[in-house]
Amino acid sequence: MQDRRTSVRHRSVQRIQYCPASDLIPRDGYVTNLSDRGFGLLTHEAHEPGDQITVSMSFLEHDDSATMTGVVRWAQTPPNRRRWHPVGLEWALIEEATRAIVAQQQLQAK
Repeated sequence: MQDRRTSVRHRSVQRIQYCPASDLIPRDGYVTNLSDRGFGLLTHEAHEPGDQITVSMSFLEHDDSATMTGVVRWAQTPPNRRRWHPVGLEWALIEEATRAIVAQQQLQAK
């Protein structure tokens, strides 16, 4: 199968807080990779393509946390009934300052 990604993703396992747009209750999750167009996320519950999820995360060199909203582009059923659901999000709303921090993180991951 051919990879359709147009940007390089860098592995970046980090604990985060996320909120689905459907209820805005914060949950713990993990970002698994990061790119200039989106990120991979592990969530506690299943999500469907088109769902919006807001993520709050911190970056090592920055004191402030960043808040970003993404749209689910793909979702997988976890194997063996594990509790983490992998999803891929594309940025829907991200401030330019946060986008610059993400780009800096990608350079450091190389």
